[in-house]
Amino acid sequence: MSPMPILDTNRFRREVQLVCNVSSDPQTFWASFRVVLDRNIEFDGCVWLTFDPATMLPTSYTAYRSFPPEVKAPYLEHEATADDVSRFVTLGRDRPYLALLSDSSGGDLHASARYRDFLQPNGYEHELRIAFVRDGVCWGGVALYRVHGGPAFINPEVKALAGIVEFLGESMQRGLLTAKLNREEDGTRAPGVIVLGPANRIELISPPAAEWLTGRGVEMGDAWSTVLPGEVYAIASQARRTGAGHFDAGPAVSHADTASGDKVELHAALLEGEPQGPVAVIVEPVRKPRLAAPIASAYGLSDDEADVVSQVLRAAPTDGIEKQVASVLAKVGVASPSELVAKVYAEHYAAPLEEGRAVGPDGWFEAPSAKPPEPEDPEPPEPEDTEPAEPAEA
Repeated sequence: MSPMPILDTNRFRREVQLVCNVSSDPQTFWASFRVVLDRNIEFDGCVWLTFDPATMLPTSYTAYRSFPPEVKAPYLEHEATADDVSRFVTLGRDRPYLALLSDSSGGDLHASARYRDFLQPNGYEHELRIAFVRDGVCWGGVALYRVHGGPAFINPEVKALAGIVEFLGESMQRGLLTAKLNREEDGTRAPGVIVLGPANRIELISPPAAEWLTGRGVEMGDAWSTVLPGEVYAIASQARRTGAGHFDAGPAVSHADTASGDKVELHAALLEGEPQGPVAVIVEPVRKPRLAAPIASAYGLSDDEADVVSQVLRAAPTDGIEKQVASVLAKVGVASPSELVAKVYAEHYAAPLEEGRAVGPDGWFEAPSAKPPEPEDPEPPEPEDTEPAEPAEA
């Protein structure tokens, strides 16, 4: 490893905001974020994962300069089922959503089976894990590694990464929505999308977005005469501010009402990486993460039972529902929560992971015909050493 760079936390956060605020699928986002990491917080290798937020079981795996291909299956099984420290199922539940293996193991790295079975045999000593969480929901995570004898991760690096967790969580969730848009030729089955050009001129309104707008009483005219709800202009403006590097601008996501009184989420991102350029606003119904229907159907679970299974799989507290837990364990045919995790992972996650099946916007696998895009390796825009540009007025 080359000499460690001096971490400029302000520059790092600004670069992360730029990368996280560009509309992209998960693999393209990861390629760009990886470059930002590489020039700010160096690492020798890493593993990038996505998770089903309803179960916290992995749904994709990308190893970069870290492990050989034959490690994928045992690594994923370990992450899903092993009794080990700082697994993402625990990191994604509580702040600060990240951990050093040296801390989690109490300074005894050999106490971790992950270290013994994967890190040490491949020459790694130091591990820093970051969960991608937004509003308490984990969508993915990355484990960064440094080689044996190399420098340990230090406190300023940990603090800098802790400060961007929400950006990473929103980027991952929005990335899954974007990937769905890219896969669907029939726009009626994809999330809604509104594209606003410079000066907020309407460039595109997809059918699902138009349905939401007309339900809100919007009169659909031409690009200039159509007046969108204020929430759309506000979130687009926030995306421009975030993309311009303003530190007071968080992830560009908000809620809005529907005609029926339900809620939709608005996710905004720059289409071309330029604050004054076009902004895409994705419109998606607000949904609580739920156990995937194929899993519930396979075990004959009711909605309430599926929620209990989801709770157990996520290692969430089950105080007060011990009888319900015992009931679903018996129904699935297992004797303990650990057996439940192992059974569900083996029967519903291992094969799609091996196939490399695409992941849908809810975090669960798409139908077998859906394939994820090939990973790209774009260079993110170089941040200018100037004051952030002022965003366009909404």
